[in-house]
Amino acid sequence: MIKCVKPNNMYEIEYSKKVMKFLDKLDEKIYQRIRLKLLLLQKNPFDTTLNVKKMKNLENTYRLRIGKIRILYKIYKDKILIFVFNMKYRGNIYK
Repeated sequence: MIKCVKPNNMYEIEYSKKVMKFLDKLDEKIYQRIRLKLLLLQKNPFDTTLNVKKMKNLENTYRLRIGKIRILYKIYKDKILIFVFNMKYRGNIYK
């Protein structure tokens, strides 16, 4: 079996369609800020300096806070994958 090693052991990030639509509607400045944080998350999804919190009662699910925007994602350690399944403004994300 041949194993492909990703550079710097970075996680791969996948986005849901809902997240892609949300990103398309953002202005460029906010989009770039989110992009930068997601690149840092890719290197270390457990970095507490990124304002990441584990969601209670949800296995492998975390929340990343970027200003008023909240990003919900799951970490699959076995696949070295981060799946971003929801991204909304603070008031709407948990509904």
